[in-house]
Amino acid sequence: FVYIIIHHKIDTYSYTCMTSAHPQEIHTFNGIEIVLTYLRANGIRHRIAMADPLLQKMQTRHNSRRVRPSLIMFLHGWPDIWFTWRYQLAMCARRGYLAVAPDMRGYGGTDAPKRMEEYNVFSLANDVLGIVKALGYDDCILVGHDWGAWLSWYVALMFPTCIRAVCAFSVPFSLHRRKGLLTHLREKFGDSLYGSNDERRRSKFNYMLHHNLLGVEKEYEKHDYEALYRILFYHKGVECTCGTPECTDDTMFPLSVNCDYFDASLVEGMWSRLPRPIDFPDWCSEDDFSYTLNEFRRSGFLGGLMWYRTPDLNWKLTRHLDGLKISQPTLFIAGTNDNVVQTYGGPANCEDALMQGCEKNPRIRFFDGYGHWVHQEKAEEVNKVLLQFLDDQPSIDQKCFARL
Repeated sequence: FVYIIIHHKIDTYSYTCMTSAHPQEIHTFNGIEIVLTYLRANGIRHRIAMADPLLQKMQTRHNSRRVRPSLIMFLHGWPDIWFTWRYQLAMCARRGYLAVAPDMRGYGGTDAPKRMEEYNVFSLANDVLGIVKALGYDDCILVGHDWGAWLSWYVALMFPTCIRAVCAFSVPFSLHRRKGLLTHLREKFGDSLYGSNDERRRSKFNYMLHHNLLGVEKEYEKHDYEALYRILFYHKGVECTCGTPECTDDTMFPLSVNCDYFDASLVEGMWSRLPRPIDFPDWCSEDDFSYTLNEFRRSGFLGGLMWYRTPDLNWKLTRHLDGLKISQPTLFIAGTNDNVVQTYGGPANCEDALMQGCEKNPRIRFFDGYGHWVHQEKAEEVNKVLLQFLDDQPSIDQKCFARL
């Protein structure tokens, strides 16, 4: 395990020990070293990617003064790992922030508990807070994408003194639903999970419900390359291979199925329902893709899919938050062609949800024509927007002196 000791001082900070049974893995982006290491928090081992301005060879506004930098924590979604934030980690370290991106619970090098209940919102929130504390901080700014955005909103809502500001990609905050998400989806698309045989045969495909079927992780592992390739790179407007998608049927199970046992082996997954882009995009090389693919081949898919099995549980656990709004400064960024944005009814509906759910007027930026992974697709422009937001937040020094 990694043991990290950070001296608590207003004007200086330093790591005094960082050792691990695992050799440290170092990636370099835009001249910035990103170190992968391990720490233990909230009862499990986490792999974290860390871009520390004090460890860089180049000059930053912090390493010249030995000032303790603000902590920015990046939370990824599905199907991703820390690597999705490589462009933002490098940018933050160059600017003088301590940028950290864990593999979330169930992904990559972080432990993946086998019980669905261990992926409840409080366990996930305590992972985040545990990492913050393990790094010697009392608070941080959260930046989240997809499920990471959802978690960022809820950590900020439940622990407002620990989260100074929130930037969310793709998933806007909305006030507490009247019912659990899975319940809503089963009513909308048909009960493919718990319905009668006839109900299941009539049910429509929805990827979140599909992720709840028995054995779905094995289907992803059999089709891992194609699944990740299409999910990561397809969005509206991308040039695609003729003859794809192969499956155009909108039912969950084939109409011809005639059995009493319904599991994921009977279903055509997302990989056959999405068009196949003809080539890798400019923002992700084949080597970059191979890194993410190999991480999923090593860790498997089950842990990440667990996040799709707890929405109704989390709805019950957070009923006490009904009506509460986000009190921190907020930034929302998304592409207009993001399928998640479309499920909310488009950019205007996302803006309405944010205005209703945030106490302070949120900053909102849509990138026209871009998709779900806008932080990679449009990294340079996204980084400018994100950096302006981060720079506008009080520094740790300012906060400390404000308390005196």
